[in-house]
Amino acid sequence: MSHELETSAHPAESRVGADATPASGPLRDLALPAGVVAGLLLGFGLLTLTDAAFIDKLLYILLLSLVAVSVNFTHSATGELALGQVGVFAAGAYGYAVTTNHYGWNGWLGLAFGTVFAGLIGIIAALPSLRIGSWYFALTSLFIAVVIPDLARQIPSLTGGSDGLAGIPPLVIGSHALTFKDVYGVAVVLVVMLLAALRILTHSRYGLAFDSLRRSPVFATSLGVSVVRTKALAYGFASVVSGLAGGLFAAVNGYVSPDAFPVSLSILVVAGAVVGGQESVVGPVVGVAILQLLPDYTSSVQRYSLLLYGGILVIVMLLVPRGLVPVITDGLRRGWRRIGPRRPDTPSASRRLASSSPVDVALPRAQLVTDLEVVDVAKAFGGVQALGGISFDAPAGFITAVIGPNGSGKTTLLNLITAVYPRDAGYVRLGGVSLARRRHRVAAQGVARTFQTPMIMAERTVVDNVQAGAFLTGRATFLESLLGVGRARAEQRRGRERALALLAEADLLHIAHRDAGEVSLGQQRKLEIVRSLALNPRLLLLDEPCAGLMGREVEELEGLLKRVRDAGYSIVLVEHNMSLVMSLADRVVVLDQGQVIAVGPSDEVQASPEVIAAYLGDDDGA
Repeated sequence: MSHELETSAHPAESRVGADATPASGPLRDLALPAGVVAGLLLGFGLLTLTDAAFIDKLLYILLLSLVAVSVNFTHSATGELALGQVGVFAAGAYGYAVTTNHYGWNGWLGLAFGTVFAGLIGIIAALPSLRIGSWYFALTSLFIAVVIPDLARQIPSLTGGSDGLAGIPPLVIGSHALTFKDVYGVAVVLVVMLLAALRILTHSRYGLAFDSLRRSPVFATSLGVSVVRTKALAYGFASVVSGLAGGLFAAVNGYVSPDAFPVSLSILVVAGAVVGGQESVVGPVVGVAILQLLPDYTSSVQRYSLLLYGGILVIVMLLVPRGLVPVITDGLRRGWRRIGPRRPDTPSASRRLASSSPVDVALPRAQLVTDLEVVDVAKAFGGVQALGGISFDAPAGFITAVIGPNGSGKTTLLNLITAVYPRDAGYVRLGGVSLARRRHRVAAQGVARTFQTPMIMAERTVVDNVQAGAFLTGRATFLESLLGVGRARAEQRRGRERALALLAEADLLHIAHRDAGEVSLGQQRKLEIVRSLALNPRLLLLDEPCAGLMGREVEELEGLLKRVRDAGYSIVLVEHNMSLVMSLADRVVVLDQGQVIAVGPSDEVQASPEVIAAYLGDDDGA
């Protein structure tokens, strides 16, 4: 079997992908260079100024910007709003202050300790997010911002109590103690490096994993992403950034007190991220700068600065909910398209790659075909028995269809196989090995699945969504992905080529660089299957892939599933489209009220009196 890459795009979409950015969206890619250039010019220009008070103000803005960027990162990576980052900022400051003041540590060693200490505090604060989410976690995380300053008041022998801790040594290079201007230069470099690193991260396997986690923990674990490990990684990294900012704050001020970290500072940081724009990595920096500088230039209302923050936040959320930077950047992009030079009509990036890529674009043969065994599996929700000890097997290299009336337990069965729900009884084996009871470990054993409602990252491109399915095939570490070095860059290049090859197999290459949320439902259904194949699975579980499709879309999906089966993959198909089931399935399992009532070839099953009764009712009922 061979399925060659098409070298011509569909007429309606001949320009799709030609100039599109194959990443997380144009806003971030446009905002970041502007932020880097502005940061460099601002930094090196202001280093020549002699106004120490103004530089002190700008330094404070940059340090708070690091905290705001970390808040924005945790929200982007996990979908949770961590309001306690100011408490982590305080932990970094006190970590530096105590070690250098009381124990005489070198400033750089104290800065390292404060940063690591803050990272640990951030991870501890994130533990509740493993059980709760949304605003419940936001409120519990705010507890850290309250308790750290209060704890400092309770141990005056160590922290100076309410009076604060003075005489904190500065950072020193040789015999030179770093001044406000020196630390400002360091802060500028840190902010620029952080923005650049986050931009690189969004293109990596970890960036895709974070986006999948924000979409849904169930979706993320179906790709093999560990929710616990990934959340801890996100909160730990963000806390290290905030802790580093706190250590620099203590080093440059020479004094810290609990009053320097009020709860209102948490509001300022979150407001800065929202006002600047959470879609942009540079947005929080712009937002914090606006909220810090505006009261200084409106001295008559400076005492009402908190009220001013709230007013600005409300106005921005009502008028420009995406934030200022994304809206401005989007406007500049549209304006440039109108007045800028037109690019020549060159082949799209995907077609150029397709014609030159050494990757074998035919659907790869399944590496290891294995039988699925479901034995006495049961599940009850309260007093409702969803599945009552069912057993069947799905032979390797075949399509096994699971059918039944609504409420018969079909989707529950898939959720039990993939450990979305814990099994009350029974076991599931793949190739004679029991499947794990942790969701992400099931994916690691080679089980990929789709969902009744397509689980996609709507703001990511189609090719990005396919690459997300290959998370477990990568070996690059988080640090390599953050810096874009070593294996990370090579893995990303190879993964992109393979994703384009799989899209070509499903006739989706022409939409590779469109946002997944913009394509049709039929294309999203096929996209889910292609993403599942990126895992190199041993078993595919498909949950109603034809739901909502009609006519040609069903025919195209049927053709794709036949090619997948012919390549040797094992498929368990839950579907209501009986004509599709009877034409595709090698074996049919029928469920009714949580029990298996028939198993066998499709022609035998559709003639079974029990199956007819389950779908149509018995003679008396009819």
